[in-house]
Amino acid sequence: MARSKNKQKRPSIVRGEQLIKAQQYLGLSPTWPSTSPAKRNPAANISVQAPYPPYLSVVFVAVDCEAYERDQHRVTEVGIAALDTRDLHGLPPGKDATAWGNKIKARHFRVQEHSHLTNTDFVQGCPDRFEFGETQWISLRNAARVVGACICSAAGAPDPAEPSSAADGGDDDDDMYQTGRNIVLVGQAVDNDIAYLEALGYVPRRVQRFIEGLDLGIIDREVKGLQQSRNLASILYDVNIVAWNLHNAGNDAVYTLQAMLALALRQKPKAKQEDEEEEEDDDDDDDSDDSDDDDEMEAWDGIPESVRQENERRHEERLQQQQAEDRLRAAASTEQVLGVDSFSDSDSQSDGGVPLPADIATSMPMGDSDSASSPPGSPTATRSTSTANNNNNNNNNNNNNNNSKNNSNSKGSKNDSKNTNTTGKTDDKKDFW
Repeated sequence: MARSKNKQKRPSIVRGEQLIKAQQYLGLSPTWPSTSPAKRNPAANISVQAPYPPYLSVVFVAVDCEAYERDQHRVTEVGIAALDTRDLHGLPPGKDATAWGNKIKARHFRVQEHSHLTNTDFVQGCPDRFEFGETQWISLRNAARVVGACICSAAGAPDPAEPSSAADGGDDDDDMYQTGRNIVLVGQAVDNDIAYLEALGYVPRRVQRFIEGLDLGIIDREVKGLQQSRNLASILYDVNIVAWNLHNAGNDAVYTLQAMLALALRQKPKAKQEDEEEEEDDDDDDDSDDSDDDDEMEAWDGIPESVRQENERRHEERLQQQQAEDRLRAAASTEQVLGVDSFSDSDSQSDGGVPLPADIATSMPMGDSDSASSPPGSPTATRSTSTANNNNNNNNNNNNNNNSKNNSNSKGSKNDSKNTNTTGKTDDKKDFW
């Protein structure tokens, strides 16, 4: 029987420019762009950490559902993969974001009532070939609660100070939607996977700190300048990811997140960026500054105002702290070139008067006279060359003795700092599932 044409369609959870949003969530692009699209979509340096604090400090959750090809109402598999942006702090992405991709964690579930249904006609299903862990069997009755437990575990427990609908006499099922972190759902045609989850009884839109969805197909179209979305296998081939056993829900969820990370390191086609710059120039001539600010906010419409304000404050604090750390590292490099072997307590402030955080102070690299080298043409290098030519053995012996003393002091400082870090380090995040 044909479906009713009058049936209302749910609004999409995907909004705005997907590539720019993915880059901002990962700290690869400035959060509130007021410059050209080229600066909003910069070329990423894969050998250094992200240059900006990740916006909203989100947890990416990729969802993939497999349904029987002869009856799409029968969901046979559910795959969930998660990536916490906090785990990426200080970590360079590497080529095609492989280092970031290694932080992904995944689960794969099969529905007991549909275990006899395997796709073989239109796609080759492989429900028994999960590559990233062990498959777990679940019943249709418990499917929604299991999915909710996975997502809540990935996002952490909610803040006790925040109100809970269950505590106010709400439905007990509300516990499936209580999270302590912001959630961004990722998927290939993510709205379809959301519909499958809703058919199982789990409604991702009800998650307490759900932000929005990112669609891998749209991100790929923006990067490649295409008019139509491509399948997951084609995208993975373009970003140099070797994929095994596609059409397994757990594998597809992991590969979707990996592909999103790899695409986030890329830029839009140059011609498209130039067209967008010309359009913005025309808008600047016609509109006032206030209207320009409104245009910049359009990409983030739909985010709760309370969440926006809270996370903007945290974002500014992290940005100021990161700038202070950069100044301190620059000062440390200068002192190492001048021959300073270690930091004293009085050096715990930068030139700008910003205090050095305790965790940074104990983990800053100390100078090592054996590994430090003077740049060509510097006074230190010139003196070393002159001494070698004059065969001044006495001065060389004295320098060696001093260096060995400095090495022992420096190594002792390093060991103390390592012990301090190990002792003071805490982990307030719960284990993933």
